[in-house]
Amino acid sequence: MKIFLMQAYCKYSKPIFPIGLARIASVVKQKHEIEIFDPNLEGEIVNTLRRKLIAFGPDVVGVSLRNIDSVDYIGNKFYYPEFVRLVEYVRSCSPDTKIVVGGGGFSLYASEIMQSNSDIDIGVYLEAEESFPELIDNFDNPQTVKGLFLREREEVRFTGRRNLVDFWNCPDPAYEFFDLKKYGVSIGIEGKRGCCLRCAYCPYTFLNGRSLRVRTPQAIVDEIEFLVTIYGIKEFSFTDSVFNIPIEHSNAIMKEIISRGLKVRYSCWTNEKIFSEEYARLAIAAGCVDFPFSTDAFSNHSLRLLNKNYTREDILNTVEVAKKIDGIKVGYGFFLNPPGTSLRSILQTIRFLVKTKFVLGKKLKGGILFIFNRIRIEPHTRIREIAISEGLITAETSLLRPIYYSQPSTRYIETLYNIITLPIAVMAIIARVFLYGLKKF
Repeated sequence: MKIFLMQAYCKYSKPIFPIGLARIASVVKQKHEIEIFDPNLEGEIVNTLRRKLIAFGPDVVGVSLRNIDSVDYIGNKFYYPEFVRLVEYVRSCSPDTKIVVGGGGFSLYASEIMQSNSDIDIGVYLEAEESFPELIDNFDNPQTVKGLFLREREEVRFTGRRNLVDFWNCPDPAYEFFDLKKYGVSIGIEGKRGCCLRCAYCPYTFLNGRSLRVRTPQAIVDEIEFLVTIYGIKEFSFTDSVFNIPIEHSNAIMKEIISRGLKVRYSCWTNEKIFSEEYARLAIAAGCVDFPFSTDAFSNHSLRLLNKNYTREDILNTVEVAKKIDGIKVGYGFFLNPPGTSLRSILQTIRFLVKTKFVLGKKLKGGILFIFNRIRIEPHTRIREIAISEGLITAETSLLRPIYYSQPSTRYIETLYNIITLPIAVMAIIARVFLYGLKKF
């Protein structure tokens, strides 16, 4: 069977290596003919896509919808309309080809997307490394495959949940189908799937489960060494929701990188609760270039409401650790107006920012970065329940187009921030157009 795999188009955004597609390709390439297309790398999308579809003549077109929008606060971009047009265009080019859609963005809104896009024949729900090849092998009887949304005449039917994949036995991504150099530092390494944390706004536990499915440190570093040796890729990021949980696993990965003498640079999300000088020094020795923290809030009350596993004291400890290490780079991401915000907590946060940036900034020689964002309300999250209870949305509200949580009693802080950062927002939009072009789909 001929299978044409493609990533959705993320307008005005930096190309991200489609690790999901690469893994799908790895589990079907032995039995089927594969072609992969990433519109985010193309200067002229429409004609290139048409030419490739006609030349390849696929039986199946698989589209990965990884992101619905860019999530960031300033200059946010809603990608979904481009996805809809992409699917419609594929259908116009290949009227008789089956169109299958999957990916994290699709799975969060699977039923709604299937109902509103009649050109999609089949939707693959959640992880696809096992369900997609099973679908291909049973294409005449897809109803026998669990984990699918099927279009039957005018109705959409779900075939039922399936178990999460046996991730530790999945083959490595099929890198040979991609020009990796075009993705810069956006190559991702999956060390594990699942998340044992319960952050109120995060859908990761829905997408990948609460239990950690961990690959061995040796297998992870084998993949890194392969990228270095075969493709010359020496910069990457770990896609794990949090890299240093469990700490024994992350330490073993870093020691393995060091023991093999691999000269690489990587980034990863770091949890504040178990950040220590020992961990930081080991990470830097292994090639870690910065330590971004998803701090989210500074008051303990807000942190509890957000279900974070750390306290304000743990946040302060990260600064104390950073002060001891020359050249370290740290970053703190905050939500502007999370649940539990008060005037007092706002002032405490400002005091932390000012003190850390201007008083301690001189000691943090590598640099310090603060990022502010809003909480996007997503399905299957605690923040959705909070928003419903506070009357911000109803149980029937569609969340496909971004809706953000902002505590009603202190919404003025977000309004003030919007006024102050308006020039920055305009510049961010212009910069995106300049960097990634005016191409449309």
